[in-house]
Amino acid sequence: MRRERIVGGLLLIVAGILFLLQNFGMLPQELPLLWVTVFGLGGFAFLYVYLTRRAHWWPLIPGFTLVGLALLVGLTLFESELLTEVVAPALFLGFIGLAFWCIYLLTKGAEWWAIIPGGVLFSVTALLLVEGTLGGGGGAAIMLLGLSVTFGLIYLLPNPHGRMRWPLIPAGILLVLGLALLGGAVAQMTFIWAALLILGGGYLILRALRSA
Repeated sequence: MRRERIVGGLLLIVAGILFLLQNFGMLPQELPLLWVTVFGLGGFAFLYVYLTRRAHWWPLIPGFTLVGLALLVGLTLFESELLTEVVAPALFLGFIGLAFWCIYLLTKGAEWWAIIPGGVLFSVTALLLVEGTLGGGGGAAIMLLGLSVTFGLIYLLPNPHGRMRWPLIPAGILLVLGLALLGGAVAQMTFIWAALLILGGGYLILRALRSA
């Protein structure tokens, strides 16, 4: 833990000094390559910390986040609206989501909760890519379907608590909503919400009565 704190502290100090130098006009105002280097090296430093001490998974989060941030800044060097406004933010969120999926996989399911932020971030990444490239409002449907898959994976994938049934409820609700949007059934959303709420409430009451 001492080594991780030293590495993190040094990275923060270096970043703070660079910010101060730039604010005082001692560095050019636009130095994307500098920030790409700083964020990239910082990310790989955290990943190196994890590789040297695999008992602690937390460095994966700042590690992948900083690498994604380096890619985000680096893509601003290209004069392309698609890269700067669509691909760059999608990659950034995707790398953060990748950190949580790595946490789940590398801990062999012990940290099963990481599936949720990992799936959510991947779903938002899909939303950005679909809306930014295809448009047409299909991104929201893709995001809802991705969230449904996320909760479905919580039910299917192994975890220390055994098979959990509660993820099936949000998975089913999100699946119906995603399919409704994908099929253009937006006008029927009020009916679908009411039906799903009634079914969900009935299921919870039934479980409570059975366990009594």
